[in-house]
Amino acid sequence: MEKTKMRRLNVNLPEPIFKQLQELASESGQTLTQVVRNGLGLADIAYKEANIGHKLAITDKRGKVLKEIALVN
Repeated sequence: MEKTKMRRLNVNLPEPIFKQLQELASESGQTLTQVVRNGLGLADIAYKEANIGHKLAITDKRGKVLKEIALVN
């Protein structure tokens, strides 16, 4: 298995956003890095799908749309 090269990124976040990141990490039992990686993965999927006319939504178990998530381009 080939080892992925890691790159370091410094990011400046407003205090409320940083606190939100910390809360997400704490609640999910993940590191800050894992939360950021997961968020980027979700954003990647969301923007690719939006670019082909699809919508991102939260649904219940039956598929009923509870929330539609609008992306800002």
